[in-house]
Amino acid sequence: MKLPNGTVLPHGLISIHGREANVAAFNKSYKNTGIKAGFVVASYAADDESNQNGLCTEYDVQTIEQDENKGTTSILYRNCMSTQGFGSIADFFEFTLRSQTYQATDAPAFSGQDGAIVLIQCLDNIGSKAIVIKSLIHPDRPTTITGTDPQLSGEYNGVNIQIANDGSCSLTFKGATDSKGMPTDSSQGITVFKIKTDGSFEFMNSGVDILADKSGALTITAKGDASITCDNANITASGDTKVDTTGTTTITSETIILNKQMSGILTNNSSYGVVDMITGLPLIPSTSTFGDV
Repeated sequence: MKLPNGTVLPHGLISIHGREANVAAFNKSYKNTGIKAGFVVASYAADDESNQNGLCTEYDVQTIEQDENKGTTSILYRNCMSTQGFGSIADFFEFTLRSQTYQATDAPAFSGQDGAIVLIQCLDNIGSKAIVIKSLIHPDRPTTITGTDPQLSGEYNGVNIQIANDGSCSLTFKGATDSKGMPTDSSQGITVFKIKTDGSFEFMNSGVDILADKSGALTITAKGDASITCDNANITASGDTKVDTTGTTTITSETIILNKQMSGILTNNSSYGVVDMITGLPLIPSTSTFGDV
């Protein structure tokens, strides 16, 4: 037997003879009041011709539910809408649920398959108007929450967020993932942004590490080239400033303006603009062009 939206009722539900069978079928269609647990087996984009409402992604959900005292049965609810955040025109929060791509057993089961585990409830108690209202933890994924202290852990398509009990938090990017949470491109590498309990932060990936300490110290470490490009740059240091290089340092400028007296002089020793500092000699402030200092 099928409901108007194509939902298939199990044979055991309609095999009872007489009035009891009619009542059971009627209740499933028009007095469907319970919350059911199931898993997403298919999805339809808003512009898919199989989508009934055309408002958002719809899902087919295979439930495993108790039919009163008659035992457990499995029912497929088709074209279920999913609750979304905020619910207004200006404010919204949308997401898609992962559909099943494999099932280890012939009989429907929550484990051994990779569809999202969800809870559904029928709007107006009508079986053809089932809505995904929430999700449950998947039995094949170990929890990342330990203890009962305040903490948060979440991940969506390879972007992971963690908030620890001490207030520290992190955001980790590892690239798009498959239905088992593994990166689809293992060569992509991981990028992590951490905020520590004292407010200092660290940004790191395979080539760059940026650390900002609470004291105000900033440390930038790069394994490759570092390039800073901007229209205007002002660098101000209240203490001593030191620049150490182990390779060739090139400074290209149309004009160098020296606004304060220095403890040495700058000389241009080649046509390529290599600048040497000869210490121990006073330098009169100058506004001459590069090479004439």
